[in-house]
Order: sequence, then structure tokens, then C-alpha cells
Amino acid sequence: MPTSIHGILGDTCFWLEAFDQSRKHHKHAVKLLDNFSRGVLLMPWPIMYEVLRTYTVKNPKMMDGFRRVVSRPKVIKIDDHKYRSDCLNAAFAQRGRAISLVDLIVRAVLCDENYRVTQLLTYNQADFADVCKGRGVVMWPLTY
Repeated sequence: MPTSIHGILGDTCFWLEAFDQSRKHHKHAVKLLDNFSRGVLLMPWPIMYEVLRTYTVKNPKMMDGFRRVVSRPKVIKIDDHKYRSDCLNAAFAQRGRAISLVDLIVRAVLCDENYRVTQLLTYNQADFADVCKGRGVVMWPLTY
């Protein structure tokens, strides 16, 4: 694998907003997706597990939209194997603010030198702000 693959990463809440018309930020997420659709998308497997939960798989429109995204040639599916143990341990060791295991994996990808996440698409900025600031990752939306 080449080092430092540059790309954009969307977290679970972004993808759910983009494909579920009933969500509060749906229209905004669709605009962001259109703006970033030509770039390389980095897609950790845990994001796909979370997006493709029972609610989504029962909704043909959501399934079709997400399928079209993950089928693009510029989508790099990231194996989370090397992050699992450390992130699982971190999940159990948390004190104070709790961060989900999937978000801990996303944080690990953001810190991984093999990937250069240039932009993070999220409506949950609090879980990633410190890592993004330290790595120079721009979080979108800037305002919503």
C-alpha cells in the first residue's frame, strides 16, 4: 500500500443525514456530498457496518444511495484490523465523555500516517475536534 493516501472521510452520522430524507441536515449533507463527490473517499469498514444497520437495509432509497457511493472507483475501504484491540481497550477505559467504538476507530484512522484525511464530513464534531485540529483536518460542515 502506498504511504499517505489522501482523501475525505465521512462518519456515520454524515452518511445517514445524506441518505435519509427525514433527517434534520439531509439537504445540507446532500450538498456536501455533491461538493466532495469527485475526491477520494476513505471508508473504514466500521462506518459501513453502522450505516448498513437494520433501519437502512429496510429502506431501498437509502440502500441505493449508499451502494452508489461505496461502489465508486475512488472509494478506499479501510480495514480496521490494526486498530481494533487498542480502540476496544480505549472504549472500556474511558472516563468522563464517552466515545463509541466506531468513532474511536475513525479517530485512529485520522491519526494513521498511512492515510492523510484532508477533510472530515460529520455532524458530530465534538468527538473528533481535538484529533482534527492536531492533524490539520478540516471538519465539514463548518456551520450548519
